[in-house]
Amino acid sequence: MRKFLFFFTTFSLLSIPLLGQENKSVKDTITSSIDNREHFTFLDIPINGPIKQFVKKLENKNFKLEDITDVDAVLTGRFTGEKVQLLVQGKKETVVSVIVILPERESLFDATSRYTYIKSKLIQKYGEPEIIEEKFEEFNNKTYEDEIKALKDGLYIFESHFLTKNGNGMIRLKIESDLSILIDYVDTKNYKLLSKDAFEEY
Repeated sequence: MRKFLFFFTTFSLLSIPLLGQENKSVKDTITSSIDNREHFTFLDIPINGPIKQFVKKLENKNFKLEDITDVDAVLTGRFTGEKVQLLVQGKKETVVSVIVILPERESLFDATSRYTYIKSKLIQKYGEPEIIEEKFEEFNNKTYEDEIKALKDGLYIFESHFLTKNGNGMIRLKIESDLSILIDYVDTKNYKLLSKDAFEEY
């Protein structure tokens, strides 16, 4: 599951116009020279450096390590007052992103309410989203199972992508098909490096 999330995160973020360079192809943007911007932070920790080192800093903020490999780590703890799971991803020597996985909601109404609240907070901090994909089709006699199926089938979509004002970070907010909510914090500089390596491999 963690490997699936890693590839889903990496390739879904290719759709974001990095650093506002909309007129360049994704590959040209990613393989351009790395700038001097400071690294994006998560809980005031720069999203940079070896995974093990980054995990130690999260443990110092009372997160508990559950599992770790050379490319990712899973931790649990509290974030914005909720018990959450953190998925740290990248390469052995370079952290790229931190995905906050909020608990599953009991209904789509609960999930969208939480999504809308988090989105408003992100807008206050980072400005309007660069990309918004929100789709909601009404149908009668909705049950929990109906809502889950609608999310899986793409009838319901709730996803927003943000760029920081100085371009050093990207944030993706999304309701998943199990009614959990993901907040994905990505360091632009390390993301570009990782993506450049991926393109060169193929």
